[in-house]
Amino acid sequence: MTGDQHTTIYNQFLSDWKNAEPPVRPMKSELVEIGKILAAQKGRAMVLGSTPEYRDLALGLGYETTALDINPNMLSGMEELMTQSAGSHNKKVVGDWNAMPFPDASFEYILAEQSLNIVPMVERGSILSECARVLTPGGIFFCKVMVIRSDFRQTVTACTEKFLKAESTLNDYTMCLMHATDSDGYDETTGMLRFQDRAFIEQYVADGALSPAVQRDHRRVYAAHYTDHHLYLLSEETTEQQLEARFTVDRIIRGIEFEMSKVMPIFVCKKR
Repeated sequence: MTGDQHTTIYNQFLSDWKNAEPPVRPMKSELVEIGKILAAQKGRAMVLGSTPEYRDLALGLGYETTALDINPNMLSGMEELMTQSAGSHNKKVVGDWNAMPFPDASFEYILAEQSLNIVPMVERGSILSECARVLTPGGIFFCKVMVIRSDFRQTVTACTEKFLKAESTLNDYTMCLMHATDSDGYDETTGMLRFQDRAFIEQYVADGALSPAVQRDHRRVYAAHYTDHHLYLLSEETTEQQLEARFTVDRIIRGIEFEMSKVMPIFVCKKR
């Protein structure tokens, strides 16, 4: 993705993102587990993107924290959501994840909130190599990445019926639609997942099966789905193999707030 493309897409939903909720943004249970590891030592942390929760977490624990994003509007816009006061430890750097503007071994920790999901699969290897390069020996890369799971792949009708019977939340319903076997939204060759769930929800609202309130809630939580935006996903096993090529996967953290946390693991990767 070029810098211009990234800027255009993200400027479209920056204001909506500020109203978004987990799981689009980090879950409390995830932050607790990451915080336990960060609290073990002090040093330098880099956030792959502009995620305010990760920046707050590291700054609150006394880390010199650098957010790296190709879009300066995201860096400044997301700062409005931070609770930690800005200061010399809060750094913002405009740059490309494929060619990070830092020397080798610059950070003890890197935190990424679904960052790998927004870049084409052909770029994933170079970004992981750059993460390994700028980490200190033994440094840790917290890599949260959405994955495709076969046990989430139901039909659109089955997903909707489950939601209408109050057997699933809006969050889990949306994830089910994204993974739906008959949605034609996932390309196994490229790993690209298109946001078909927006179209399905709009059609069900038009048909009277879902209320307009459901659509409003969906837009609030999943603002990105209402822009020209898509994700790149692999299975959990294949994703772990990609990470193991450059790191040692020490453990996996999963949020506990939603059933869909199953498809959003945080790989705790240690630099060898």
